[in-house]
Amino acid sequence: MKILHISTGFPLSFPGGITNYVRTLARSQVALGNEVHILAGPEQSNVDFSGLRVHPYTGSTVKSFQLKNVEVDSSTNQIGELITRESFDLVHFHMSLNLPLSFYRDFSTLRVPYFVSLHDYYYVCPRVLMVDYEGEVCRTVDVARCCNCVGVLDQIDFLSRGFKKLGVPLPRIPSPTAERRLSVMRDFLEKANLLLPVSERTAEIYREVVPKGHFEVEHIGNSSALCTRLEKTPSDRIRAVFLGTLNRHKGAEVLERLLRAVNRSDLEFHFYGRAFEGFERKLRSSGVIFHGEYHPDDLPSIMSQADVGLVLSIWEDNGPQVAMEFINYGVPVIGTRRGGIPDFISAENGLLFDPDSPEELLAIAHWLNRISLTELNVMSAGMKRLKTPDEHSRRIQELYLKALASPSEQCATYET
Repeated sequence: MKILHISTGFPLSFPGGITNYVRTLARSQVALGNEVHILAGPEQSNVDFSGLRVHPYTGSTVKSFQLKNVEVDSSTNQIGELITRESFDLVHFHMSLNLPLSFYRDFSTLRVPYFVSLHDYYYVCPRVLMVDYEGEVCRTVDVARCCNCVGVLDQIDFLSRGFKKLGVPLPRIPSPTAERRLSVMRDFLEKANLLLPVSERTAEIYREVVPKGHFEVEHIGNSSALCTRLEKTPSDRIRAVFLGTLNRHKGAEVLERLLRAVNRSDLEFHFYGRAFEGFERKLRSSGVIFHGEYHPDDLPSIMSQADVGLVLSIWEDNGPQVAMEFINYGVPVIGTRRGGIPDFISAENGLLFDPDSPEELLAIAHWLNRISLTELNVMSAGMKRLKTPDEHSRRIQELYLKALASPSEQCATYET
């Protein structure tokens, strides 16, 4: 098949979750005999994407993550010309920043089958994360709340940045912008041959907005499934490890509460990554050991010094790759019952809890207070690896073929 992946907004070489995923998937698809093209942000220097045909795209009007709707941007003509010229068998959307509403509204007129991976909530939330202007987590898409969240003043960049810098909240003047955007996105998603949410919870949220969409939950493959599990470095302490970004919606306050509830002198808490919102100072004073930022190549060493992994998000974390990494490296995981986290954590590889429940958090603290290194090692030895990127790629290929062979769905896709 001849495939075009759309991943705009960042260069393909950018070390982010979606761009990493697209590169890996595309290379696996080439190995399966497909011709693979990728539309992505322009590179700052020459990068060798051997085997992949990368087409740079920069919108002239639409900025990444801006909250104001842009109806038309003539730069998208080049995308239509590319699709017409190359006669792709299908287009697979992953990240479509820098594109105007007219692109989504009119895409079906190109009459090319298309698939949309739902890696985040971009298509139903202008702020992407389902976290509102006050930092509060949204559990569903509430149009009235969206119109208040993306108000008139939020769409004026210099005002939004200036008030944020001053730490002063913008006055609320509701705007219909978010409702208009959601209507266009709903229509775009309904016409897709297949929607591929990366977790059950992601599917649940999108189904409420796009009830006529064709959904197939597909957990992504993670390269850590191919790792060699190293022996644990000797220690007489239990080492609980938090990886990635540490802020409120990633669970910094949950970690604070957990630290207060645990009462064990031989339990250490370690953090690798970047901390924001003043949490580094707070957590250092509570005894958390900070190691700074890390590179993916450091994971084997980090995991060999981890006895328990912590994934404590309070937002609806779509498909948390850090949970996959802990599991693939054989590190039992404590995770919140949020987003896609429960899709991966079970009694065989860890524990789940509701971060809003004091009783459940105390139960986790009790477990940490009594668990032994021997018990953790036994659990680790029995942990099964998750899906590899190649296994995932083969499944995606199957889903392409199945959806393309379904006349009823294809008719629905091009209905106008």
